[in-house]
Amino acid sequence: MNVLLFSTRSDPALEEVHQLALAQEPVEEVAVARSVEGLKRQLRSPTGQPDLAVLAVHRNRELAELLWMSQLLDPARIVLVLPTWDAATVALAHNLRPRFLAYADGDPAALMAVVMKMIEQSEPAYR
Repeated sequence: MNVLLFSTRSDPALEEVHQLALAQEPVEEVAVARSVEGLKRQLRSPTGQPDLAVLAVHRNRELAELLWMSQLLDPARIVLVLPTWDAATVALAHNLRPRFLAYADGDPAALMAVVMKMIEQSEPAYR
């Protein structure tokens, strides 16, 4: 499983997700993008297609830019961390078809649990 993390700022919850993903058995690669341009480059690279993308958005402009890249993110499972509970932002975010929405001021334990479950479900069923 390849995991992609995106955040333009230092984010303690995303750092925890990074460490968690690195420690999991089915995870082969964890890529980190710190800019929208870096995210585009990662998604366009031959090995850049993630199975799971955890995207922390800090401004609505970043969310709008992600919407322009939605085809590059397909078919990755998306976990989206939004800056606000604002109804317009949430409605816009749903256009990316995330599997889970979290909020910057929310409980990081819920984010960790969801990411962990997605990683576990990526393992082959024949263990």
